[in-house]
Amino acid sequence: MTLKEARGAYDYFSGKLSEIVRQLSFAGIAVVWMFKSESGGVPFDVALLMPLRFFVVSLALDLAHYGYGSLAWGRFAHVQEKQGVTDDHNVDPPDHINW
Repeated sequence: MTLKEARGAYDYFSGKLSEIVRQLSFAGIAVVWMFKSESGGVPFDVALLMPLRFFVVSLALDLAHYGYGSLAWGRFAHVQEKQGVTDDHNVDPPDHINW
């Protein structure tokens, strides 16, 4: 296996994992919504608030993950373009981008 193939496998599986976690979080929110209380006061049963928070935090972290990736890679590409690097050049990104 080449390094390119290993990176491709990493990209595939990390992207798939994020997609599955996102779908499970939306499904969890839907289940909590189905069991919401119709009585006055708190719209959700207290026992469902912790899972609801977990699902929302999961989605927020997913958003932060992709937000950071787009900002970091966009900045890296912008800096490379300012230095005169063209699309056909090989570049070596810093390790902290993929941390």
